[in-house]
Amino acid sequence: SLGRRADVRRRAPDHPPVVRPTVDDIRYHPDTHTSTLPDGQPVPHVTAILGAVGVCDDFEELAALSAHMAEKVGTARARGTAVHADCHAHDDDDLVWETVDPRVRAYVEAWAQCREDMGLVPVAHARERRVYHPLFNYTGILDGVFWRPAAGKRILADLKTGDPDSAAAHLQTAAYQAPWELAYPDLAIDERWAVQLTPKLRVPYRVVNYTARPDAAMDFGKFLACLTVYNEQPPRRRKP
Repeated sequence: SLGRRADVRRRAPDHPPVVRPTVDDIRYHPDTHTSTLPDGQPVPHVTAILGAVGVCDDFEELAALSAHMAEKVGTARARGTAVHADCHAHDDDDLVWETVDPRVRAYVEAWAQCREDMGLVPVAHARERRVYHPLFNYTGILDGVFWRPAAGKRILADLKTGDPDSAAAHLQTAAYQAPWELAYPDLAIDERWAVQLTPKLRVPYRVVNYTARPDAAMDFGKFLACLTVYNEQPPRRRKP
C-alpha cells in the first residue's frame, strides 16, 4: 500500500578476498642487498629502516671516514657474519669445531655457554628465519626463537658481537616479533633478548631482556614511527 516501505534486504556487493603477500613471495637480491615482491615493489629491511632514520649506527658513514675505519668496519662485519653462521651450525648440532676460525671460536663458545646457562632450546626451523609483515610491508631475518623450559617461556633472541644499543636492538627485536606472531600465532613470544657475546669477560655474554623494561610495549610503535619516516624519505636517502 501507499506509504508503506517494502522490507527489502540490500545485499552487499561481492568483493574478492584480499590476498596479501607472504614471506614466500619475497625476492632477495644479493647484489644490492635489497628485497622486492614479485611485482617489483620494494620491501625494506628492518636494519635498513633503522639505519636510514638514524636510530642505529651508520656503518657506511663510518667506513667512509678513512681507509683505516673502512678496514675496521669490514673486519667487524666479516666476523659478525662468521659468528652468526657458526652459532647457527652449533644450534643445528652440525658444527665441526675444528673448522671454526680461531678469531671466531671464542664468540661461539660464549654463545654455547649462554645457551647452557640459560637453558635455551632452539625452536625447530626458527634459526636465521626470514619474516615479513604483510600489513606494513617490511622484512628481516631474526636470529632465533628458543624455548626456555625452566621458565616456561619462548624467547626471541638476537645475537650481537657489539653493543646492542648501537643497533637499536630493542626496536629490531620488536619488528621481528610482530610478523613472527602473525605467521605463528600458536608460538607467541614471551620475551625479547639481545645477547651480546663478550668472550674477553669472565661471564662471556650479556643478556638484555627488553621485555622487562617499563616501556617495552612501546617498542613496536616506535619501530612503526621509524618505518613511517623511512617511507617518507626520498629514495636517495634510503639505504639498502
